[in-house]
Formats: sequence, structure tokens, C-alpha cells
Amino acid sequence: RRAYDSYLRNHVLPAFGDQRLAAVTRTQVLAFRRPLEERLAPITARHVMVMVAGIFADAVTDGVLARSPC
Repeated sequence: RRAYDSYLRNHVLPAFGDQRLAAVTRTQVLAFRRPLEERLAPITARHVMVMVAGIFADAVTDGVLARSPC
């Protein structure tokens, strides 16, 4: 849980926290992913992206979004 809290605070919220979920595009998600893969260990970058994909998947399931940008 601490690791995911850290991923959220240090990576996800700085990149997307001020945007509505529906405003986030696939291009933005890809632009977010590239530097993660360069800066972080592969497994850490994967965990961050799994978290992001999960957030958007839940938004689709809940009917907030028609589809995920991930």
C-alpha cells in the first residue's frame, strides 16, 4: 500500500491530478509512460502503469468514461 501511495503522489497526481479523467488522452498516457520507463526500474514503471490503467478501467466500469485512454 505504501508503494502505491508513493506512485500516486510522486508520479500519477503530478501528471494527471489537475485534469478531469475524460480529458486525458492516449497521447498523454503514452507521454507519461516513456519517461517512467527511462527513470524507474522496469517493475516500478510497470506498477505505476498498472495503477493508471486500473484507475481508468474503473472509471469505464463505473460509467464515468466511455473508454480508457490506456
